[in-house]
Amino acid sequence: MFKFLKRSYPFNDDLKHNTKIIFIISVAVFLFLVVFQPLDLNTLSFDDKVISLAGVVIVTFVSLSINLLLVPIVFPRFLNSDGWVIWKEVLWNIWILFTISGGFVLYYNVLGLNLFDVGVGTVIKLLLLGTLPITFLIYTNQDHLRKMYRKKAQELNHRIEEKHALPNTEVVFESEYLKDTLTVKVSQIINVSSAGNYIEVFWLDDDQQLKKQMVRTSLQKAEQSLEKYSFIYKCHRSHLININYVEKVEGNSQGYRVYLSQCKIPIPISRNYISKFQDLI
Repeated sequence: MFKFLKRSYPFNDDLKHNTKIIFIISVAVFLFLVVFQPLDLNTLSFDDKVISLAGVVIVTFVSLSINLLLVPIVFPRFLNSDGWVIWKEVLWNIWILFTISGGFVLYYNVLGLNLFDVGVGTVIKLLLLGTLPITFLIYTNQDHLRKMYRKKAQELNHRIEEKHALPNTEVVFESEYLKDTLTVKVSQIINVSSAGNYIEVFWLDDDQQLKKQMVRTSLQKAEQSLEKYSFIYKCHRSHLININYVEKVEGNSQGYRVYLSQCKIPIPISRNYISKFQDLI
């Protein structure tokens, strides 16, 4: 359960997209209230009915605007898309639900419309009503991210058409244990991955056979050894890849995953590194 809650989850910080969604949700809430009439407003005058319905829409609009547009700007470190996980997304949606539902209650109390004479039932209805924009928001965010990354992945795949001539320079990965020190041509390196106190180097030998070796050193030191080679790219805190061996890019709501030559396991690209990856490709 705890492992599941710590899984990476995409945070949608696209302000332009969120602005559209706020308007759509606000209009959808208004239409829902008019068509289905979940709140018992028959005891109110026509003017109070209009004010009540308008209040729900206004509160929804203001709450979503604050949470989706203002808060990400004011607290960029907390809403860091690269470090966003499921438990944060759950708390974030609960917070949005609380602000929307609490806004409903506050709005009607301030206006003194006596809407709560009917008791706790109406409050529960308001809470349930607050889940509508949250549900719609989660669905649209997932759909938006999935389509965006799939489209960009297709564009990147079109760019991967030919491999560049690579230098035959050798690079040395020095191990804390001298016997594990590895010397390999930089042109043959496919990727380097962190493995605890070790790194795991994957490369193709002269016969184009996949080889791998564990070296007791850090990924940071490996990155320093390869920093002058622009085609060796850090795509994730645990992975360096040679972009010339990228054969396929997949996009989903989580971002990108790349498949490298003769490597069956895809490698993720952190959202903080996506922009540079697109430029390199």
